[in-house]
Amino acid sequence: MTDQALPYINQSILSGWSGPNELRKGKRIFDAGWVEQLDIEAPLIRGRIQLGTREILTRFKFLPDGSIENQCPCRDSRERGLVCSHAIALGLAYIDLTGDPHQDRALRIEARRQLETRRGRDSRYWKLAGPESLEGSEARLRLKLDPSWPVFAEAQGVYPLLIQVRVGGKNIRADKVHPHQALRFSPMDHELVYILEDMAGGALPACLSLHTELMVQLLATLKGQSLHSGGDGAEVIEILDRPILPHLSL
Repeated sequence: MTDQALPYINQSILSGWSGPNELRKGKRIFDAGWVEQLDIEAPLIRGRIQLGTREILTRFKFLPDGSIENQCPCRDSRERGLVCSHAIALGLAYIDLTGDPHQDRALRIEARRQLETRRGRDSRYWKLAGPESLEGSEARLRLKLDPSWPVFAEAQGVYPLLIQVRVGGKNIRADKVHPHQALRFSPMDHELVYILEDMAGGALPACLSLHTELMVQLLATLKGQSLHSGGDGAEVIEILDRPILPHLSL
């Protein structure tokens, strides 16, 4: 890896290079673990992708205007001039190695809040009252791991997270919250709503499937809080905000 300052990119920038279709295909390649090598010699990024028995040695070059020159040998790149899914998968590996997901997310959330201040909150999302507001219904987030989460985690590296709102003494599924009901959360839950919406890439579903990396990030956010689990959600998983120190008894 070179010592010079590395160009900053995120998934939004990748989508601008390629469009949403190639981004989805590239993400599938990256999430499957098929990017097996990444070499950074900025502005040149090289990598090896293993697609079954087929190996692709791909690369791209950062340009001064923030775009890239795709040098992948695949047909989409050579004949169609596209930023292909292989380059996108390589870009995702680059982000994974060089990026700060928490800082990235904080910047996106701040940009969203500024937009909401000017235009109001998108009607697809929950209607929120400020934590200090006297308006809206007092509410609490209730996060629960689906009872089958160990099976999904082992087989697919995915954690199904059930999202509910506790309001008026009832647990309401995320997708069943009335669009005109303003919810007033604690400052911590208010912030967590924005974080979960960012992870979901939109309005919150009843079940949000998180890959291992996102689940680890969520657990880091939930330090000192808890998750529900079990069929009825009665089992509570406490997330410690301090390290567990090992003790050896002889």
